Amino acid sequence: MPSRYYNPRLAKNLADAYKQEVLDLATPIERAFQPFVQMTEKRYQEKLIEKEKYEKQMEKIRAEQDSFFKDMPVVDPNKLDDSIRDFATQDLMRSQQEYRWTVENTQGYDRIKGTGDIKNNINYWGEINTKLATYQQDYIDRRNTDQPGGDRTSNVNDAVTIEMDRRKANKEFDAVYRNKEGQLVALFNPREDSAIEQPIELPFDQWDKAFIPKERQTKKYVEAISSFDKMIDTAKRELRWEDDPTNISEIESTLESLTFSKDEALSIAVDQLGLEPEEYAGTISADLDNDGIPGTIDDVNFFIKENLRQGALTQLSDLRGAYETKLKETKTPEKLTVAEQKEIQRVDNYNYVGDKLEAFKEQMQEGQPDIIKGQVNWLQPESTFFKDMASGMGFSGFVNHLDDDDKVIAVEVTNEVTNNKAYIPVGSNTEEVIKRLMIAAGATPREADAYYIKKFQALPGLE
Repeated sequence: MPSRYYNPRLAKNLADAYKQEVLDLATPIERAFQPFVQMTEKRYQEKLIEKEKYEKQMEKIRAEQDSFFKDMPVVDPNKLDDSIRDFATQDLMRSQQEYRWTVENTQGYDRIKGTGDIKNNINYWGEINTKLATYQQDYIDRRNTDQPGGDRTSNVNDAVTIEMDRRKANKEFDAVYRNKEGQLVALFNPREDSAIEQPIELPFDQWDKAFIPKERQTKKYVEAISSFDKMIDTAKRELRWEDDPTNISEIESTLESLTFSKDEALSIAVDQLGLEPEEYAGTISADLDNDGIPGTIDDVNFFIKENLRQGALTQLSDLRGAYETKLKETKTPEKLTVAEQKEIQRVDNYNYVGDKLEAFKEQMQEGQPDIIKGQVNWLQPESTFFKDMASGMGFSGFVNHLDDDDKVIAVEVTNEVTNNKAYIPVGSNTEEVIKRLMIAAGATPREADAYYIKKFQALPGLE
């Protein structure tokens, strides 16, 4: 029970008087430091944002670099030719190091230009390898003696060109390096019995341009000789010689259509006529065509054409001499009559046609190129075999006979010596074709039969 003397108000006041005062300092200090804390937090957030941005940019740079690294070409030195492999391996390693440095230390145009140049340098080794292989194959093809006309290399080339051509094809160079201009070059040193007197430094970008030998340029000349050979063959069977107007006209017509460049004329003179280049140069320095101006292209053409002309006339003259000698050997001192001469000509002509036909017997026997055994399907307009064969043995004037439906039913040809015509129906067998051609060439039916039995009947497939 409380004392009757206890006074609550007095007690409270007394307690309040003795109560220790506590000061709240935290709140004002926090308020004072709040701006600094906020600023520090802001800076921290800004740094985080900046770091994130930096990382993103670095990722882009690394991705960009990776893209450039992926674009760096790779050339396997083991796949390169032995002659360039050692130096190429070192050069490729150096280029790869340069490429990496350029990617990592340059930007923008400098990086694009720098890496592009280095990529070209790396890829160039592959191009060099291809050039070496291609040149070697070209050399083999050009020097092939089994091709029509044989080795195509002309004799007009100098010794240095011939040696360099061979050594390039065989990859017989002594060193590979980059010269002062940065070009990749091959060094060719003189060797024993070498035409090269001083070392030759040949850039690979000139590999297929420098020291390329000239090829024979005799096609026009050879074609003219072939044309003359056909004319002379016909003239021989028709007993027309060097003074015959038809022969002279054909010779001059052929020559009139020919023109030769200086390179062609030089090749013809050296490769066909056997002249030395110096000898030829001296010959054409004269005024051969009498126009008052020596050494012109007209003098060159005159020289070649005159050789062709005299060659054809000489052959005709020699054939006339052989024919006259044959007459003397086969005839008593009195002269042959006209009838006897015609008989010799007739026999010679049909035997000539028969011999020519015999040359085609393998194609006839095997059904090549257009012949079906026992069926002359090669008389069709789209086939050139019969025309080519017949024209080669002195027939011309090819005429196709058509039926009402414009279908070829026969072909008619004329022998140039006898002027006789051979009418050959489509469907004729091989025996009929041969005999009809020989009869048109002057043989009697009995002579054609005898010739066929002797030359053709023993062949399988030509019953």
